[in-house]
Amino acid sequence: MKWAAFILLVVFTSCSVNNHYYKDGDKWIPEDFKPTNDILLVEHYPGKEKWSKSMEEFVEKHYKWQYVIVDKKDILGTVGKYADRQKYKFAVLWSNESSSSSSTFSGGGTTYMYSGMQLDMAGHFLDRITGKEYPMTRKINNYGWQGYVPFFNTIIRHFKN
Repeated sequence: MKWAAFILLVVFTSCSVNNHYYKDGDKWIPEDFKPTNDILLVEHYPGKEKWSKSMEEFVEKHYKWQYVIVDKKDILGTVGKYADRQKYKFAVLWSNESSSSSSTFSGGGTTYMYSGMQLDMAGHFLDRITGKEYPMTRKINNYGWQGYVPFFNTIIRHFKN
């Protein structure tokens, strides 16, 4: 019985989303983004407050360069504390990979209806000087509301010294 618990622990630990990253970072990380020089603006993670808090804790623990987590209006705005686009050239914006949806599925003779926000969040870079929005990863986000983890892990791995 102890072996079964150990095996389950190993399986869950090895499958943890915290270790995942996207292999196509060179396709969506801006070539001129330099985390050692650039202060990255990061949009508050949409959805539940605990999701945003979880993202903030993850970024604080793993992203070693300068960043500021702000509202989307601060990223897109032209006035205020973060209006200096030379100082805050790049930002990360979050979006659903698909919009609100409604679906019906059956199980055990019962029909269920799901309606609500798609939980697969995807991030992409915005060059605030040129207005260019970089593409999202071309890989499917299978990490649900924790889509920020492989996104930031990819950036970290891309610039690993």
